[in-house]
Amino acid sequence: MNSGKLDKMVSMTNTLIALLFLTTALMADVKSTTGQIKFDTQLDNQAEMILNSTGLGIGVTPSSNLHVKGNAIMNDQLFIGGNSGSANLNVNGTMSYGIQSVSSSTTLSDNSLVLVDTSSANIVLSLPEASSYEGRKYTIKKTSTLNRLSIRGGGLIDDNSDLTLSVNNMGTLSVISSSGNWHILNMSGNGTSIQSDNLIGWWKMDEINSNTLINEINLYPTKIFTASAVTGSNPSIGEGRLNQGIDLDGSGDNFFLSNSNSDLAYLDNAAQISMSIWVKLNDLTSDATLISKGDFNGSNAFMLWRDEAANISGRADTFAILASDGSGNNIRIEGADGIANDNEWNHIVVTYEGNSATGLKMFINGAEDPNSPADTSSVDSLNSNSQYFRIGRSDDSLELNGHLDELRVFNKVLSNTEIEDLYNQGQ
Repeated sequence: MNSGKLDKMVSMTNTLIALLFLTTALMADVKSTTGQIKFDTQLDNQAEMILNSTGLGIGVTPSSNLHVKGNAIMNDQLFIGGNSGSANLNVNGTMSYGIQSVSSSTTLSDNSLVLVDTSSANIVLSLPEASSYEGRKYTIKKTSTLNRLSIRGGGLIDDNSDLTLSVNNMGTLSVISSSGNWHILNMSGNGTSIQSDNLIGWWKMDEINSNTLINEINLYPTKIFTASAVTGSNPSIGEGRLNQGIDLDGSGDNFFLSNSNSDLAYLDNAAQISMSIWVKLNDLTSDATLISKGDFNGSNAFMLWRDEAANISGRADTFAILASDGSGNNIRIEGADGIANDNEWNHIVVTYEGNSATGLKMFINGAEDPNSPADTSSVDSLNSNSQYFRIGRSDDSLELNGHLDELRVFNKVLSNTEIEDLYNQGQ
């Protein structure tokens, strides 16, 4: 046999041996010499899956039997602790939930169960923005009969602006997010709420974006306030009664509705109105406007201000309200002496109903002022004018040096109970 034929035979033999070894390897278990098997599906020298003695990790080195970093999709059924059932998720055994324990006002985390200890103070819980967490569910439990628990939504909660679990109970609330709002599944334990059916404006004053404040009620439109053209106007977000508030320096800082000659349309010829706001004064020596639509020169529709020296009653350091029909008829209430003479947060509610013997009322910190009500029989409706609806300044002067928070406007007369609930939400 010549050497050429011998070489061919040797080559064929080696090929057969290699094929035999390859076939054997394919039929055998895949084994690792390093303790783990890495799957590089992208051919970038980065393992997308790792299998080791701990488990299988997808996108991560496993720390459990199955460890997935990112989203996992289940198209059929998942069985945990068993191998039968009729639901998409079947659990044979126990299931644990993340619990958040709360003893002070806060925004809720990702934990689904929330235990709130109100034994030391009233607490306000803020739900995250519902539009960012579709399908998220919270169950909130009040664990003390003392004090109040208020829950406010990132978006409305059903038709409610805020919810309150009151004193002398340990109530429970369950909510779920859908389509940008929170929806109540159940509520127990003497819960109360402020309905949003009549809420036409709600400015939490927790943010300024491009010189705007956001209206939580999407009516006028969503962003309706803008910084005025007054020289030096630079309002900022700072201390608030609930979360943050707006800071005004008394020298140019104020807001008004953004559209040309725009106002809060409902106020024109309004026969019923309620306004609620929190204020903390820095300056205790001057007149200062909280809310206005007009001025003191005859075009006024409505004003609420700190009155250093009340013209009619002679009382000092008080809050005053004025309502007018624009035809020379106006009514006012000048509050009790000294109620606007501290640097603390005060809650003020004004209600107006035209042509009523008790049509104009003022409430300070949940209680009606002793000089309220006033007769509105001469003012059937508020003046319709082209003046801006302003915060922190009248149309012509009287700028506020202080802090404002939680302005709400309703197209009805709030009841005493609703006013007390609004005040309690800030306690």
